[in-house]
Amino acid sequence: MLTTLYKNRQAKRGASDYEKVLYSTNDIDLASRAALSLADANIDKEKFDEAKKFVLKIANANEKFFMNDPTKIDEFSLYICQQRYARRGC
Repeated sequence: MLTTLYKNRQAKRGASDYEKVLYSTNDIDLASRAALSLADANIDKEKFDEAKKFVLKIANANEKFFMNDPTKIDEFSLYICQQRYARRGC
């Protein structure tokens, strides 16, 4: 039980740190990586609408982010599919 509490506390702290970076940095690529990490965290919690908001932030503010490395969006899409449809497969 203590391990679970520790992991939850660490996850909240990590999300808080990513949000600070997202909203305080002037580096668009750093902000995009923070937003992608927040999207991943929300997918893990099955908060898909919240994850979508972060992905859209990236797409709207830094459209080249996914273009520079198309595997990011491919991996992210597969991850979403696996999380959402784990029982049926992708």
